[in-house]
Amino acid sequence: MGYHKINSPGPRLDIACGMGFVLETGLFSIYTCLFIAALPVLTSARRLKDARSAKSAWMFLVFSILMYIVEVAHIIFAGVRFYRSTFRQFDAKDRISYLQNRHNWEFAGLIILVYIQTWLGDALVIYRCYFVWDNNMWLISIPVCLLLGTIGINTYIISQIPFYNTVPISLVRSIYPLAFSQNFMTTSLIILKFVLQHRESKKAGVVMLGSKLGLIHVVRILIESAAIYTIQLLVLNILFSLSHNFQYVIQPAIVPSIGITFVLLALRIEASRHEGVTTKSDLGIRSSMIPRWIREADRETGPHDNQDHSSMPARDEQQVAVEGDSTIDVGSEMSSSSPTRPKATASSSLKGPTDELNVRFLVDSFPFRSQDEDYVRIEEPAGDEPRFPVDFSLSLQRLPVEFYSDFLSDLAKQRKPSPIRTLFPLEKVPGVISLLAGKPNASTFPFTSLSFNARSPSDPDSETKLTIDGAELTQGLQYGDTSGLKGLLDWLHGLQGLSHGRKMDEVHAMVNPGDAVFVESPVYAGVIPMFSTMGCKQIEVETDSQGIKSSSLREILEQWPVGVPKPKVLYTVPYGCNPTGMTATLERRKEVLKLAHEHNFIILEDDPYFYLYYGKEPRYPSYFQLELEEPEVGRVLRFDSLSKVLSAGIRIGFASGPEALLNAIDRHTATSNLQVSSLTQTIVYKLLDAWGHTGFVTHTKRVASFYAHKRDIFERAMQKHLAGLAEWSTPEAGMFFWFKLLLNDDVAVREDDGDSKTVIETTAFGKGVLALPGTVFLPNGRKTAYVRASFSLTSEEDVDKAFARLREAILEARATAKAPAVPVV
Repeated sequence: MGYHKINSPGPRLDIACGMGFVLETGLFSIYTCLFIAALPVLTSARRLKDARSAKSAWMFLVFSILMYIVEVAHIIFAGVRFYRSTFRQFDAKDRISYLQNRHNWEFAGLIILVYIQTWLGDALVIYRCYFVWDNNMWLISIPVCLLLGTIGINTYIISQIPFYNTVPISLVRSIYPLAFSQNFMTTSLIILKFVLQHRESKKAGVVMLGSKLGLIHVVRILIESAAIYTIQLLVLNILFSLSHNFQYVIQPAIVPSIGITFVLLALRIEASRHEGVTTKSDLGIRSSMIPRWIREADRETGPHDNQDHSSMPARDEQQVAVEGDSTIDVGSEMSSSSPTRPKATASSSLKGPTDELNVRFLVDSFPFRSQDEDYVRIEEPAGDEPRFPVDFSLSLQRLPVEFYSDFLSDLAKQRKPSPIRTLFPLEKVPGVISLLAGKPNASTFPFTSLSFNARSPSDPDSETKLTIDGAELTQGLQYGDTSGLKGLLDWLHGLQGLSHGRKMDEVHAMVNPGDAVFVESPVYAGVIPMFSTMGCKQIEVETDSQGIKSSSLREILEQWPVGVPKPKVLYTVPYGCNPTGMTATLERRKEVLKLAHEHNFIILEDDPYFYLYYGKEPRYPSYFQLELEEPEVGRVLRFDSLSKVLSAGIRIGFASGPEALLNAIDRHTATSNLQVSSLTQTIVYKLLDAWGHTGFVTHTKRVASFYAHKRDIFERAMQKHLAGLAEWSTPEAGMFFWFKLLLNDDVAVREDDGDSKTVIETTAFGKGVLALPGTVFLPNGRKTAYVRASFSLTSEEDVDKAFARLREAILEARATAKAPAVPVV
C-alpha cells in the first residue's frame, strides 16, 4: 500500500486495482478448493493426537484456519472497494481519486488484513525453519527480530491510518524489504538443510552418487521451504521500488497465495508421512485422506489397467517385520529352482504396479550371522516431517507377488498365517471388545518402570536418563504384533529412507534341501553349517581386495550345465565382509546386479557392517539402492543390523525386500517364537526416538571413527612385526583383517597356499595369541594360509604383543619347513 505517482509506469491505477481484484478472486477460488480438500487432513484426530506430531499439526491447523478467515475478510473488503471504484465512479479521474483516498474504511481494513496475513505467513516460515533445523532457536533469532520489527512498523502504520499521508514514506517502504529479508533467510536455511541432507544421502548410499536434483525435487523444495511466498515478496519489492503500478495487481493476490502456499505445505508434509503406509486397511483409510493430486508426484503408477491400485503399496513404502530368536533353517522355505521358472522382463505380463519394496526389521535371528539374532518389520513412517532426502526415482516397476512363487520353498508355501495373530490388528479398532488372545493381565506384572542412562551421540561424556513406564512399559511387557513394535518400526522406516532411499530368514523361505546356492568365498563361518545341514551345494564365488569377483560369478553362470537348475540366491556381504574385511566396488556391484537380472536369481545382501564404513567418501551405494537404476526392482533382499552399533546383546536388525518373501518370514516367526521380545524393542525404540535419525547417524559415524582408529593401530603393529611374513589389504569397513601367512621364505613354494591351521591353533596359541585359521571360512574346508584377526577389542599394548608372538610362530613354521625330513627306518 504505497504512494501512487501520477506518472507511475504500468497500467493506470484503476485498471491495475481491477486486475488485482480479478486475480485475487481467481486465487481465492483455488484457495477455497484446496482448503476444503485439506480439512480432512488438517483436522485428522490421529494426526492431532500423535505425541510426535501434535504440536506441528495444531500449529498448521490453527494458522491455516486463521489465514482462510483473513482471506475471506480480505476478499469482501476488496470486493466492496472494487464495486465502489468501478460502478460508483464513472470518470477515470474520480476512480483514481477514490482509490488514492486513504480515509476509506475498506482501505484501512485491507491494510490491516494484508499485514495480519503476512505476519501469519512469516511466522509459519520461521517455525518451519526452526523445525527443520532440529529446534535450533539461535538459527531463527535474526528472522524473529526482523518479524518483530515488521510487526512494530505495521502496528504504527495502522495506528496512523487516519493520518496516513503523514507517515514517513521511508517507513512505509521498509515493510516489504524487511519481510523479504526475513523470509529469504529462513527459506534459504530450509533449502540449505535439504541440500545438505541430499549430499549426506549420497555419502551414505541413499541416493546415487551422480544423482542431481531433478524437477520434482525442485517442486517439492519450493513447496516445503515456502520459497514461492519468498519469490512473491521479491517481485513485490522490485515493483514497489520502481513505483510500478503492477504492484497493485500483485499486492492483493499475495493474501490468498500465502494461504495456498501453506495449505500445500501442510498437505505435502502429511503426504510424506503416508508414503510408507503399506497395509491394505491403512492404505485405504489413511492414504485416502490425502487428496489424489498431492500424492501423484509420489506415486507414479504404470499402465496396469487390471490392477487394483487401492490395495497396492505406494512407491516409496517400506515394511518391517520382527522375528524371534529361534534359528531358521535356510532350506526349509524356498522352493526348488527350476530351469523353467519365469523370468520377469520389461515386457513381462507379470510386471506389477510401481517400484515398491517392503522392509521387515528382524531382531537378528538370522542364522547367517548368529543363531540368536532377531529382525523387525516397519509398516508406516512416523513423525510429521517428510523423509528428506527421499528417493525420487520414477517409473520403476516392482515384481508382482506371483513372480516369487517359484522362489519360495515348499515349506514356505505350506505355512499358513497364524489364525490368532492375523486378527491382532483388529483389537485396535475403536469400539471392538476383544475376547481373542490369551494375554496376561498387565496389572499382574511386577514391573512398574525401567530406567537407563544413555550417552549423547554428539558428546559421549554427556548422559541422558531415559525412563519407560505407563502404557509404554505395558506394551513392552505384553505380547505384541509379529511384525514388531509400531513405534520402533516407524523409526526404522525413517532410517531406511535416510540410509538407502529404499536379513535372513528369507533363505529359509527360498532354499529347499539339496538346492545349489551361490556364496562368496571365503564366507561368514555361520553360513556354511546352515547350508551344509540342508544338503545344499555351495557354489563358491571368488573374492579379492575389491570384494566379490563378478567375473568369477559370470564364468560360473555361463558354464552352468544345461538342464541343471541354477542357484536362486547369492549370499554376499558388500561392506567390510566377514572375514576378509573387503568392500565391493561400485563396478562389481553393478555387474552382479546385472547378472541377477540376466540369470534370474535373488541377491541376499547381508550388510551388518554398513554403519561401520570408514573408507573414502562418498561410499558406494548398496545393491538395494543400485536396484533403483534398473527398470524393475525386487531382486535384492537387504539385511542391516543394529548389533554392531548399539550392542551385540540387543540383537536387532532389519530386513528389506519383496513383500512375498518377507511375509514368509512372518509366517515362520508366528509358528516358531511368535515375535521378537517386546521389552527389547521398547528399550531400543526409547533410545532411538530420543536420539532421532540425526543423532543415530552421528552415533554411527563416531563408532565407525572408533574402529578406523583401532584398525590403524592394528595395521601399524602388523607392519612392525609381520612385514615380509604376511600379506594383506587394508579394510575400509568392519572389524577384521584377513591376511595370508608366508609360511615358506621360498617364493616358488610360497605360491602353494600353505596351511595356517596348525600354526594358529598349535604354535601361536602355545605362545599366547589366538586367531581364526582361514579354513573355517571356506565352504569346502580346504587348507589355506589365510588368517582372520579381529581388532575390535584388543588394546594397543596387547596388539603389539600379539603380533610379536605371531611373528615368532611364523618364523618357527618357516624353520620347520626348511628342516630336512627325517628318513623313516
